[in-house]
Order: sequence, then structure tokens, then C-alpha cells
Amino acid sequence: MDEFAKFGLTQAPAGWFAAPLVQERHANLECHVVCTRVRNCDNFFVLELVKAWIAPVCKVPRTMHRRGHGVFMVACDTIKLASRMK
Repeated sequence: MDEFAKFGLTQAPAGWFAAPLVQERHANLECHVVCTRVRNCDNFFVLELVKAWIAPVCKVPRTMHRRGHGVFMVACDTIKLASRMK
């Protein structure tokens, strides 16, 4: 299946690998697979990051996080607390 066509995404050239970046993403990571061991009945991959791309126009991206067992969460609320850092 052509996921770019199906979801209306735009291909962008990568810097390290031949696989394209997704232009609509706020960040793209180019990684090299170091290890592909199966761990606890789940696929476990160890990656080495070789290049990272960000879209400077996206100041507050909405991100989706996998929580496991088919459950995902979307980050949306921002909470600002007073900093205790010196």
C-alpha cells in the first residue's frame, strides 16, 4: 500500500537514507537498526539515531504516544508551573 497516497502525505528527501521523510510531520528521525531482538513477546528494536529533522514552523506540536495494548494518548493540554531550577 502507498501510505503517502492513502493519507495525503508529501515525501521529502532524507539526508542519510533513501527512504523519504514525511513533510507534514513536525519531526523526522533517520535511524539505523542496531539490534532486532524479540523481548517479552513484543518486538524490541535498538536504533541508532543518525540524523534528526524538525519543522521550525510547528512551535507546539500535538504528539501521539503509544501506551500499549492498542491504547494511544494525544498530548494537548499545556501546564505551566513555577520553576524551582536555579
